[in-house]
Amino acid sequence: MYDLKKHYLSNKKEIITTINKVLNSGTLEMGDEVDKFEENFSKFCGANYCVTVSSGSMGLLIALKALNINNNDEVITVANSDIPTSHAISLVGANIKWAEVCEETFNLNTKNLISYINKNTKAILPVHLYGNPADILKINLIAKK
Repeated sequence: MYDLKKHYLSNKKEIITTINKVLNSGTLEMGDEVDKFEENFSKFCGANYCVTVSSGSMGLLIALKALNINNNDEVITVANSDIPTSHAISLVGANIKWAEVCEETFNLNTKNLISYINKNTKAILPVHLYGNPADILKINLIAKK
């Protein structure tokens, strides 16, 4: 198990200094420290870019827009997720298609997921619910068909 306290204590001075710098700047979103974080995190991930967001809702919206999902497109998700999931889909103008959930995990049911896919399906938006991770590997295999 990852020892968060040990990591914090070994980096305490740098963490406190950075937090104070952000709070003293009066800019909690965006700003120099966020720019540095995005640059460092994108390098860490081996990605060209990193975009931080102020909420999961905004992250979902940006992801859907980045995929160019809009009117007449369909996005498959679960109805038992919190409102922001379906709201992000509706904000880009796409149609929400709620798929059946697995009775054991309450996540997307991968056994019949393919039956929800049609020519207008542009994305499958799984949600990890109630401490149960969605079966991303199976969902990706289905999405690639």
